[in-house]
Amino acid sequence: MKCRPCKSGYKHTRNCGCTFLKNTGYNSHGRWSTLKELKEIEQERGNPFPRTKLPGDTPAIWINFDKKKTLRYMISADEWDDIEAGKLTRKQKEMLKDIHSIPLRPTDKILFDDGDEGYLLIRPKG
Repeated sequence: MKCRPCKSGYKHTRNCGCTFLKNTGYNSHGRWSTLKELKEIEQERGNPFPRTKLPGDTPAIWINFDKKKTLRYMISADEWDDIEAGKLTRKQKEMLKDIHSIPLRPTDKILFDDGDEGYLLIRPKG
């Protein structure tokens, strides 16, 4: 299935591997990591991680295209509804300052869509 345009630029199917066309994503850590590091973090949290044949040292990052929705990865799930409704606490507004803009390249690819508007991107070498 091909990606279809939507509000966030494109609507992706899980693991479609398409190229991103947006210039910026948001992340709470502010840096690219590797697939190996992200896999270890997700496993420690008890989260599934996509299977891939890519090398563990492949540059990777979790991003979201909406800065406020990136807060969901920094707070408890019971606070998500308030964020969706635009009701941010003072603490959450302060937390927004800790979210980093991540410049993206046209060659960055989606490896995985978490279903909550979070995308695991890879940056192919070369």
